[in-house]
Amino acid sequence: MEMEMQTKEILELVGELTERYTSKESTSVTYETAQQLMGAVLYCIEENEKDGSGTELLQGQSSIRKIYEAGYEKVLQKVEQARILYNELAMDFEDYGSRALRETFDAIPQFFIRYDARFSPQNHILTLDYPVLHSQENLCGIDRIYAWLHCIRAEQEFLRSFSGEFVRKVLEKFHPDYEELFENLGEILLRKVVANRMLGLPSDWEILKEEDYQKLIQLFGELEKQEAEQKIYEILEGQCESEEQLLYVSGAIPNLAVGFLNMAETGNMEVFV
Repeated sequence: MEMEMQTKEILELVGELTERYTSKESTSVTYETAQQLMGAVLYCIEENEKDGSGTELLQGQSSIRKIYEAGYEKVLQKVEQARILYNELAMDFEDYGSRALRETFDAIPQFFIRYDARFSPQNHILTLDYPVLHSQENLCGIDRIYAWLHCIRAEQEFLRSFSGEFVRKVLEKFHPDYEELFENLGEILLRKVVANRMLGLPSDWEILKEEDYQKLIQLFGELEKQEAEQKIYEILEGQCESEEQLLYVSGAIPNLAVGFLNMAETGNMEVFV
């Protein structure tokens, strides 16, 4: 009976939202629009329940409505928090020549202009073409935009711990036309940092010699995947200046471990670093 009451309330909310959507000129909308409005209600309900709040409201006929409205307010709050974060990042944002990073970052204001928290909060509008080190595929709406911005903040802080000249040299070695690639800049830099630290060199050491590459082949050739991941984590733990940075760059560990192990097996370490 409780589930039936909750379903009934949700449908009532969707009906009310439909009236608002059509300015009460019609109670019928297309199937796609009905799905959108149902998604809007569910998104706000889920937003309120993410931190465990709202469960105590699951009593009485008005419980779902309270949860929905509280969730809607949380969506608005998160939009404002994301706007503040974006403006902070924009003050000293550096794209290092990456077209994908620059264009994706510059598109964020369009989200704030076009985002509809009431009728389509689940729509994040932008494709966010610049990849970050933690998958966003399970997120949508403001949650996806906000998470992406947090990733970019951690990435920018990590990149700024090195000179801009060093970062660009590493990127240019990776690919002469790196500016046009849809590659994460942090992961490219991490290859170099991990290699240097494995060799006992400073993180920003620029040039590796043939014997250095052979040493890397030897070092990683002795490791299993889990051991390589642990070694890389320890290096990053010593490199990062905050927990947020470490959490973010740790997203690259599986790819880094596989890359170093594959290059050790094929003997092509210079291609990777």
